[in-house]
Amino acid sequence: MPDIAMKPNRRLLLFLPLAHVFARYMQFFCFAGNVSLGLSSNLKTILADFKAFKPTFILAVPRIFEKIYNAASQKAGAGFKGRVFADATQTAYDWSHAQQSGGSIPLALNAKHALYNKLVYSSIMEVFGGHVEYAVSGGAPLDSSIAHFFNGVGLPLLEGYGMTETCAPSSVNPTEGYKIGTIGLPLQGVTMGVDEEGELCIKSPAVCAGYHNNPDVTKQQIVDGWLHTGDLGSIDDDGFVSIVGRKKDLIITAGGKNVSPCEMEASIMTSPVVSQCVMIGDRKPFIAAIISLDLAETNLWLESKGAEQVADLDEASKNPIVRAEVERAVNKANELASRAESIRKFEIVPDEFTEENGLVTPSMKARRQAVVEHYRTLIDKVLYVPRKPAAHAE
Repeated sequence: MPDIAMKPNRRLLLFLPLAHVFARYMQFFCFAGNVSLGLSSNLKTILADFKAFKPTFILAVPRIFEKIYNAASQKAGAGFKGRVFADATQTAYDWSHAQQSGGSIPLALNAKHALYNKLVYSSIMEVFGGHVEYAVSGGAPLDSSIAHFFNGVGLPLLEGYGMTETCAPSSVNPTEGYKIGTIGLPLQGVTMGVDEEGELCIKSPAVCAGYHNNPDVTKQQIVDGWLHTGDLGSIDDDGFVSIVGRKKDLIITAGGKNVSPCEMEASIMTSPVVSQCVMIGDRKPFIAAIISLDLAETNLWLESKGAEQVADLDEASKNPIVRAEVERAVNKANELASRAESIRKFEIVPDEFTEENGLVTPSMKARRQAVVEHYRTLIDKVLYVPRKPAAHAE
């Protein structure tokens, strides 16, 4: 990424706490290059921060881009403006897919794309301060539909990958020839491979020597210098790496079906009303999901639909219009999976997932096991209703 760091007047707005290893890495990246660094940590002020700082590139979690997309959609509303935005969105998707295919983009699509660049896309780019050229997404899986939308609008989202154990990034998409849906190419000095079980493994001088005072875990996770990441991956013929799921998050149903939830969860979280989605079903007869709402975004969405706003999350979770939107998002995500892997049942909980209650990480990823334990009664008594014992004749 030298072209990002070494040009004059480079400005990075960082939306990750500096305790996060990726943020710490980018801090040193800025010091080593010609980059001014801005820090933002509040979702409520992020748009004002963009406007004030005017970054040339951004590092943020996927949720930031989802919120900006949803805000643009809600601002367009219904009626004529809503129809224009919907067509502009489809044009951005089509243009991005054509660009990513490597072939020539049809003239009619290019002309339509240029028209919407003046009418719609330029306004969206202004949300980021008017100077942004690239964005790096990390910390959680990025839904490909969001990546294609912003790529079509004019902001490539360069997805990368790293862990605390690898001293931050091990791979990132290049600014030229990036591939949406991948985590890019290994950085210089990094080797990435996939073992016989499909687990992504990393070898580099930056891999940690071990886990402090935990030799058993060290022996299990680092074998012959190769770090076993716990993520399931694949590598294409061009060397681009993709994450297909989390080995530890893999759900194994009672029927023996292996389900990787990440892609479906990311799809559901693109809904303007959804804050978090956690799929469950380990040793259960079917897949289910626990879904939390974003109250502020839900009210903006309801307003854009001409519906009455709700007072709190409890009211939102019971609102039939909101539930219909969540069901639409679940049905859309189910299109990514087979019948056995699809979500058969979901519950909207009237709670916010926060760092304070231990349900999300600083990078806004749900803590799966913590969510399962927190909603144990809901899971056992509502989502998976115990079968009543069969009656016996006297």
